[in-house]
Amino acid sequence: MLTDIFIDKQQAPVSIECVSSVLSEVCVPLAGRIIIRLHTGQGSTPNTDELMIEFELCIGLVFKPLRHNLKNVVTSNSGNSNLYSIWRAVLSVIEDFLGSDNGNNEDEATLPDSLRRTMQDLATEHLQSAIKLLMSAGAIVSEPKAPNDLSSLTWDSVARMGIEKDTVDAWKARTAANSGTEKWDAS
Repeated sequence: MLTDIFIDKQQAPVSIECVSSVLSEVCVPLAGRIIIRLHTGQGSTPNTDELMIEFELCIGLVFKPLRHNLKNVVTSNSGNSNLYSIWRAVLSVIEDFLGSDNGNNEDEATLPDSLRRTMQDLATEHLQSAIKLLMSAGAIVSEPKAPNDLSSLTWDSVARMGIEKDTVDAWKARTAANSGTEKWDAS
């Protein structure tokens, strides 16, 4: 239901500033905490199917409102600051999630490796899709222009996620090759 509010299924107008604030301060961090709990096997979900449904709903809450509202955020008067706060929250959650294996406590309950890998792959696919969309919108570029810009924030965070450099280079190259031919559409 919360995701529906931010993707206009309730037909209620929500200001971009409100969307930005609620997404970056409430929705994305909350979904991130649940994602980490599910990934470490601490969730109360009794079977794999239910766990994956809950995981997919949380990943959806992290990425779908961003994709749906991206054009409005980018074109708003304070688009850069709104986009920066939302994207920073998204990157923080995904960085914590993909990096959670590094600090895994032996006392924590763990999921089977195949399920953990499936969850990581799904999050990585959503991240790649969001980066591609942001690059198509011109919000981020493959080579950052300033140390604290959105591109720099993105590529520094992705590097800390443990995603292989070859994979990231392929994302950059594929998006750069399509940037002139592809219209970006967040729907």
